[in-house]
Amino acid sequence: MRRWLFVGVTLCISVALWQSAAAQATEPVITADSAVVLDGQTGAILYAKDPDTPRAPASLTKIFTAIVALETAPLDTPLTVTAADLVGESSMGLHAGDHLSLRTALYGLLLASGNDAAMVIARNLGAEPGDTPQQSVARFVRQENALAEQLGLTHTHLENPHGLDQEGHVSSARDLAVVTRYALRNPQFRRIISTRTYEDGQYAFLQTNRLLGVYPGLLGGKTGITDRAGYCLMEVAERDGHTVIVVLLHSTAEAWYDDARTLLDFGFAQLAKQTALPTAQPSPLVPLAPSTPVTSTQTSSTSLSVSQPATGTTVVIQSAGPVARALAHPWQWLMASLVAMGGFLCLWVGAPATLGLIGLRRSRRRTAHTSARRQRSWQKSESVACERRTERHPGNVHHASITRQQKAISGRHGSDYSLGDVFTLLPSTDGSPHVVTFLPAQARTRRAIRLACEGNYQEAEREFLDALRSDRRYDFTQCPGFWQMPPAGYIAAARAYRLVQRTRDARSLLMVVRLSFGSTPLLDAELAQMSEGVFSQARSSPVNS
Repeated sequence: MRRWLFVGVTLCISVALWQSAAAQATEPVITADSAVVLDGQTGAILYAKDPDTPRAPASLTKIFTAIVALETAPLDTPLTVTAADLVGESSMGLHAGDHLSLRTALYGLLLASGNDAAMVIARNLGAEPGDTPQQSVARFVRQENALAEQLGLTHTHLENPHGLDQEGHVSSARDLAVVTRYALRNPQFRRIISTRTYEDGQYAFLQTNRLLGVYPGLLGGKTGITDRAGYCLMEVAERDGHTVIVVLLHSTAEAWYDDARTLLDFGFAQLAKQTALPTAQPSPLVPLAPSTPVTSTQTSSTSLSVSQPATGTTVVIQSAGPVARALAHPWQWLMASLVAMGGFLCLWVGAPATLGLIGLRRSRRRTAHTSARRQRSWQKSESVACERRTERHPGNVHHASITRQQKAISGRHGSDYSLGDVFTLLPSTDGSPHVVTFLPAQARTRRAIRLACEGNYQEAEREFLDALRSDRRYDFTQCPGFWQMPPAGYIAAARAYRLVQRTRDARSLLMVVRLSFGSTPLLDAELAQMSEGVFSQARSSPVNS
């Protein structure tokens, strides 16, 4: 009797822990070190992971730069470019002596993530008579820090307007989400981040945000990459009357967009189920007043609550651990007890049948083991027979010759490909295997074509470039489906040609595209760059995009 009582208690505890684990499984699993999901309407936090640790924000800094510029000057304000503005890395393609409007500079700032655009905006709009370029930029950055202080962003301090790594230049996931919510009030900011391409006759840009036009309801976003910051994203999506803002910092190249999708999905799911805990009323655009201290308490290893003493409200950021969750919902223990009692009765009544089933299962397992042993013996004999047949027919390829061909191809390409990477084995008519060669360059080109057809031109350019790095003499036009891309896809392929010093092929491809599709500002700008021999460093490196 004690044994059955012990079984019942064990079942009760197991069911309770299972319910707790199921509840925890609904929380998103992401790679980013810091992340926040914010309800754009109320300002309530739907999810947070290390939201207040100051980190390098990379080009998410440009959110501050854009909104301060939009609140400082009209869009038709003329701007000039000096050599001091050309700080390198990601660029919108400016040159010293250029003239452009604030509107164009903002598109270059948020679409192409131009560091030169950030410097031009900051120096022109921050300038006062007698200032040096450094003084003008510093004055504009002080305006950005003043905005952060106004919004109560206690973990933000900016040292430059573009986001390149610099000592003391930091922000947090929560602060960036709050300033994004503030910036979304401005219709021009919303319009710019939702634009996929921009052309004004002099400049042409492609959006660096790969989720735009791919994720349902995505309004726009901003990318950011530096060595210190890692891969950072801000994304805003609107669906079913809800707005979700996601900010993630210090993710990886493989995971940052997957992290963003996961968090957006989680945010909309939370709003749909109305499980988020909002404040008593929608929070203002200044969520935490500087005079109001914020206290944080850890209720468990996965729980964080933020209290505002002035209002007495508490926002739960992450769900509590299993013990706290069980205490908060005593009905779960009642249900677990009922289930445990039912299991106890089933065991009491069906114990003989259960033991019989266990014996039958063991018998079947022994039978299956014997059958598998016989099958392996048969396969071994067939393999020996196949090898003998192959030796009698030299025209067929066996494993040894495959290995020799693999080594030959590895030496020719300068790569150590595995057997699965280089060859695919298919059965021939007589049952012996033959080899189908796998071309890495062609496979990467196929992926690039698919990405270009989906409108993801930046990633397509990277795939084209990887294809040429695996085989520098590969011809894209030989890949099936190449001539079915939109014009921007061919520009991405031409840029890949250019980056491996195949400028003649790049120019020839663009000339064919112009003859086929006609002249466009983006195409003409690319041809002009090749004619002048101007190569943008930003095209060859994703740093601070």
